Amino acid sequence: MQPKFIAFCGIDGSGKSTQSRLLYNKLLDNHIPVDLSKEPTDGPIGTLIRKVLSGEEKISNISLETLFKLDRFEHEIKIRLLNSRGIVCISDRSIISGIAYDTHKEKSLEELYQEHENVKFPSELYFIDVPVEVALERITARCEEDGTEPDIYETPDQLESIRNRFLRILEYYSKEKLIKVHIIDGTKTEEVISNEIFELSQQILDSIFLES
Repeated sequence: MQPKFIAFCGIDGSGKSTQSRLLYNKLLDNHIPVDLSKEPTDGPIGTLIRKVLSGEEKISNISLETLFKLDRFEHEIKIRLLNSRGIVCISDRSIISGIAYDTHKEKSLEELYQEHENVKFPSELYFIDVPVEVALERITARCEEDGTEPDIYETPDQLESIRNRFLRILEYYSKEKLIKVHIIDGTKTEEVISNEIFELSQQILDSIFLES
């Protein structure tokens, strides 16, 4: 079996976490060996990152970027190990999100691409695309339900900028045929989106069954 690394990305409030979990459950139901993870991870570095994003801890942008890189390095080790064992890896965010959220806005995207040439890229990527106003409505509802506050990236200007960067990044990687990119309309119902993604991922099941 060819190792598979599937990533979900999108702006906060897009529904990517929900859809990554739904695909994970569907692959499990089909007896596919699969792992679900996320970035930032649940490890010590990822936990610190989440505290910074929530505003609980304060550090410089450079320090935050360094933490993201270290956390992703640990995550990549795990993915490579699982792939070597024939396990499909699904991740909520990946290096693509890292480039889109990179705070070094003075750098061109081309420079950022070159910096990450040796990083583990997903073989298949689902971008759950929603308008910023829809994302903000979902973020507000989530915060009210959880009793939390939006994180430092969850503002209209930040989300609009990040969404535009995502689309430019995905256009480049798709054109260069470096990643198989699927742009999904995230305004559809949760079930419709999940079924669409599962159908697009059907070749994973086919390849595994053929090689088993």
